[in-house]
Amino acid sequence: MNPFKYGSIVVAEHFCGREKLITQLQGHIFSAQNIVIYGERRVGKTSLIYEAIRRQKKFRPLRLDLMDIKSTDMLCRKILHALALLEKETGGIERFFKSLAALRPIFSIDPITGSPTISFDSEAPLSTDNLHEIFNQIKKADEQKPIVIVLDEFQSIMDIDDTTAVIAELRSHIQHATNIPFIFAGSIRKKMERIFISKNSPFFKSALPLSVKPLGRDEFIPFLTDKFQSGGRTINDDLWENIFDLAGETTGDVQQLCEAMWSVSESGATLNQNHIYQAVELLISREILSSQSIMTRLTEFQVKVLLSLARIGGKKPTSKAFLKQTGSYNASSVTKTLKRLEKTKIIYQIDHDWKFFNPVFKQYLLKNSAR
Repeated sequence: MNPFKYGSIVVAEHFCGREKLITQLQGHIFSAQNIVIYGERRVGKTSLIYEAIRRQKKFRPLRLDLMDIKSTDMLCRKILHALALLEKETGGIERFFKSLAALRPIFSIDPITGSPTISFDSEAPLSTDNLHEIFNQIKKADEQKPIVIVLDEFQSIMDIDDTTAVIAELRSHIQHATNIPFIFAGSIRKKMERIFISKNSPFFKSALPLSVKPLGRDEFIPFLTDKFQSGGRTINDDLWENIFDLAGETTGDVQQLCEAMWSVSESGATLNQNHIYQAVELLISREILSSQSIMTRLTEFQVKVLLSLARIGGKKPTSKAFLKQTGSYNASSVTKTLKRLEKTKIIYQIDHDWKFFNPVFKQYLLKNSAR
């Protein structure tokens, strides 16, 4: 069985390190301190939160993934759905349904996955007016057993049409839920800072900031080495530089590459550079349809800019070397193209450095450009 986990929340024996952050987070949760967690995508923010809650045992997590949320109606229904599943686990689903009878809740079983699904057959779209009753239900759930509300990808709240009104209304209800800790996590730092650092935002200084960076190699490599050894695989120390470089130092992407290296090797193997090459090929093949779909939406110049980024890096995208790779010496055009690609979530910028959201797509580009 492959011991490497990625793309999902990991806890217990699958969670690595971060002991100081765990202790800090638990202390803030216990004192009902609201927290905003900054960190790049796939760095392990959500796993950190869940591991801290798991170890504390007193609280139940109520997780809301706000990725791609577009309306107040979607926000309200996500909260209600998460609340319903939480109440079902504790036997309070009947009371919950009765209290929201006006929204006509419907409980069913997904015929494909077998998982419970809950929907609300309200004819009118839900609005900020419904948040008052929703937060009443949150407080009732907390009275049964304390909860921690985890709002993942919280920066997506900025994509709602009436975002100003929604943010103001949310802030109003959250500040009156004094016994419940709220954890706001986001991977697009610029948007998160607009919410929590801008003086004009209702959430200005409303939560304690906590930064989560990629796991350091000193802490991460021994953990990964033990995982390989659990299946009789030996890995030479000189491979780690290449592994972390290919994964862009990102915790989740390192795990993904290690998972693929495990998959292309057998027990008793001594892993070498060829296994890394095979692993990258495996990852590209797994995501070939997604990569091809992205390519169909790109212009020729956008592809050239992405190839330049893949080959040279994104710290100096207006340098002569970068511009030469694109076939254009118009720095303004390159800058505008990078901004457009950022909006499509193919790349992102952090500390004045442009990076790929998905390093596998980067390798796909490099492989196909070599043909």
